[in-house]
Amino acid sequence: MRKTTLILITIIVLFGLVSYINVFHHQFLWDDEFLIQENIFIRSWKNLPQMFSTCSGAGAGRLDNFYRPMQLLAYTGIYSLFGLQPWAFLSLNVLIHLINACLIFFLIKKLFKKDFLAFLTSILWVVHPVHTEVVTYMSGIADPLIVLFGLSSFLCYVNFKQKKQAYLLIFSLILFILALLSKETIIIFPGLLIIYELFFSPVRDYKNTEEVREKQISNGVSKKDWKKYIHLSWFFIIAISYFFLRLTALNFVNSFNFYNTSNIYTEHLSVRIFTFLASLPKYYSFLFYPVNLHMERQFPVFTSIFSINVLSSLLILVLLGIVVYFNIKQKKFHLSFGIFWFFIGFLPMTGIIPVNSFLLEHWLYLPSIGFFLCLAVIIQYFWLKYPHIKKLIVIFLTIIVFILMGLTLKRNIDWQNPIVFYNNILKYNEGTARVHNNLGMAYADKDDVINAEKYYLKAIETSDQYPQVHYNLARLYLEEKEQEKAIEHLEKSIEINPDFFFSYQLLGDIFKQQGEIEKAQEYYQKAKNIQYY
Repeated sequence: MRKTTLILITIIVLFGLVSYINVFHHQFLWDDEFLIQENIFIRSWKNLPQMFSTCSGAGAGRLDNFYRPMQLLAYTGIYSLFGLQPWAFLSLNVLIHLINACLIFFLIKKLFKKDFLAFLTSILWVVHPVHTEVVTYMSGIADPLIVLFGLSSFLCYVNFKQKKQAYLLIFSLILFILALLSKETIIIFPGLLIIYELFFSPVRDYKNTEEVREKQISNGVSKKDWKKYIHLSWFFIIAISYFFLRLTALNFVNSFNFYNTSNIYTEHLSVRIFTFLASLPKYYSFLFYPVNLHMERQFPVFTSIFSINVLSSLLILVLLGIVVYFNIKQKKFHLSFGIFWFFIGFLPMTGIIPVNSFLLEHWLYLPSIGFFLCLAVIIQYFWLKYPHIKKLIVIFLTIIVFILMGLTLKRNIDWQNPIVFYNNILKYNEGTARVHNNLGMAYADKDDVINAEKYYLKAIETSDQYPQVHYNLARLYLEEKEQEKAIEHLEKSIEINPDFFFSYQLLGDIFKQQGEIEKAQEYYQKAKNIQYY
């Protein structure tokens, strides 16, 4: 590794580490409860078969349609070394984030042969506060994992195309499989390889000079040499096979629909597309103006193309299309590559298959690499075009990086513990039933019965469709020796979800304590008959 490269990588890692230096004292929160704290699978390597054959929440007795064995494997490694220590899980997130920043640097450098471009892309990406949702949040590790394996696979593929060594293709395919086992959204990865083939496919028997690279790039766009795409077929075979498995053997709820009942969003593809388009300007704002970041955003469904949000998004897409056209025409593909990367990365969130939310910050983790590449390209243009203002550019970039670091450090504080986290969400909206329930649980853990009951009841008032809320209230009332209220809420939780195991178990305990052994046995048997996985 050249000295310049080593210095740049050191700066990237150092700035990234400083941006997350205040997270290591944080506590478990949100989905950490069932993915880490209550997940029995991660407590022994003997559970590997279950990790690869069940949904991600099965180890905590939950049924969902997420399949992420590599995430559970990572948790198992941390647990085996350090137990349930939050700092250890957070350290893994931060470490992978820093490695990903380095992989971005090496990928951009390899494709464009520009240290400055690679450095800018990577450092802006690594310090940006929008990524706290996957770095500072322990259960957000799935996105860093797909970027880790995805970029590694991409680099192996590029090296394979340049060196023609079969083992590099095999490594690339294996890494793609590991990415798929980390999170479903990386199924778009073959699309990223296609834009590489279009813009950067190497020509044999040429040395890698700047002059020849122009010829390589031109040849990659214009030459109808379909043989160069044949190796991509293996990636498509893997992606299609994975999709088929997720539809069948690995479809744990017999549906790709995240909604329990049909609604206008699930029934109409056009509505899903309009809603996605309307969300795009919001994503742009997260990247350009990353303030007031929070989870559980309330975003409306858009049913018409004539909405100002949808029309403005379409206008932006048209303008970007014009940029791509002229960029390709001039055989300068930096911006085109970044724009294609951004939107290909967003394909799983378009709503073609109904998604579980309309607007989530962590969805930007992979696509934003393309955004920061475009930003770096624009900055590099002024750097080269106007050399007399280089000092001003350095000062400007330094200020921007430090501002982003400061915003990241500030945003990290919002994740420090459940009470701070959920109250932060409630600053921006009224909150969902889940937020109120989890805040009630946080207060219950602090033995604050009054606030715990307050937020449990608020959750029921907001949306009485979750058995967990009534179960939590029942436990609270049992602590207060109010068994009748507890039984009432446990029965309500079973009414909402007849397969809610925990309520049957607790009812059995209550009736056993009351001496009603036969009734207790009845509930124990019902609990035993319920299969979650």
